[in-house]
Amino acid sequence: SLAAVVSTVTNAPVVAQADLNLTASASPEPVTVGSNLVYTLTITNQGPNAASGVTVSNRIPVGVNFVSATGGATPSGGILLVNLGSLVLGATNAAQVIVQPIVAGKLTNMFQVFANETDPVPANNSATVVSTVTNVPAVLADLSLNASASPQPVLVGSNLVFSLTVSNAGPDAATGVVISNQLPANVTFVSATGGSTPSG
Repeated sequence: SLAAVVSTVTNAPVVAQADLNLTASASPEPVTVGSNLVYTLTITNQGPNAASGVTVSNRIPVGVNFVSATGGATPSGGILLVNLGSLVLGATNAAQVIVQPIVAGKLTNMFQVFANETDPVPANNSATVVSTVTNVPAVLADLSLNASASPQPVLVGSNLVFSLTVSNAGPDAATGVVISNQLPANVTFVSATGGSTPSG
């Protein structure tokens, strides 16, 4: 006897996938009310396919004024969409969003990325940045201290002179600069710049 087997062959569509990874940072930290706060966004396509229509989405938070974004994008209805085009497998692209905080406190801002392709790992498609907004501009002074002693060697009962050099690499001026010194054992204090004397 003969038996006939009928098979159905279909062309199942292949769904393209692109795993987009988004990281975000903000500077400066802290930021002053009325100053620019720059968000830097990095998007990487971890594949396995190329990504098209890559777009970063951001709901502009309350308490800031929008300034600018990569590509000249502007918010619509409070939503900012930054179009980054296509990303081949392994490619990285960056974008910036700049705002001006108008209220002091903690500022939380979340960014998301999406594309036309299915993302197999949606957990890495968003990034949240928390910034500190202050009313007083941050004053930064990078102090460095160098010290030397002479003569070398020194005789018991002779003066040993410690020469101290303090430098300020900024970016702002330093006020109230003080050098602290715990006098070592087996020495007798003689004098110090400005007439300072030990206490305790």
